[in-house]
Amino acid sequence: MIRHLVRLVAAVGIISFGGGCDRSQRTIPYRSDVPIEGRLLPGDKAVLVQMELPDRKTDTGPQESFDQEIQRLRRGEITALVRVTAATGEIADRGTWVRTRVSAELDRLVKAREGSALGPAIEFTYSAGTARIGNVVVTTGKFPRFVEGEQYLVFLRIQQGTSASLVWDGIGFRVDARGALQRVAISDGGEQSFRTNLVGRSASDVIEALTP
Repeated sequence: MIRHLVRLVAAVGIISFGGGCDRSQRTIPYRSDVPIEGRLLPGDKAVLVQMELPDRKTDTGPQESFDQEIQRLRRGEITALVRVTAATGEIADRGTWVRTRVSAELDRLVKAREGSALGPAIEFTYSAGTARIGNVVVTTGKFPRFVEGEQYLVFLRIQQGTSASLVWDGIGFRVDARGALQRVAISDGGEQSFRTNLVGRSASDVIEALTP
């Protein structure tokens, strides 16, 4: 009986070990010369495209003051208070990467470069995100999440190409239910971590300071 019990415990251990291995997502390195679609394998359900980035040096200098940060941000091309209506990933860069397209209602245009024509609804993009190729979910590392229905203060620039488009500058803040600025969430459950004096401040006060 003891021998049968040992065999049973061993079998349960093997099953538990096998069940704990998550093979549903496969990681591949980023390649600029080969589309992701051509690198998928039969049976793929989810693929993570990993791009090696250079190590960022930690900023150990003195943090800029509130007024200095406001002056720096005022040099940007477009500052807007928006409410997100949709955020959708799409395959981009000749099929080698993912880009996220954010659609939003323009609640207030704080600043715009001269000649910029912005209507009541705008779209802007940023690099990375999640998209589908057939039945395969393709994800590119960590990326910010703009949540439908939430309000954000965003800093954008105009990217010239076949047609001018808006690109997120990587700086933005979510406006919480109290009207205060909070960090933008990222896909791993954390938040953006750049140094700033604006988190926790009233969005209306910051917008007033940013208005030319």
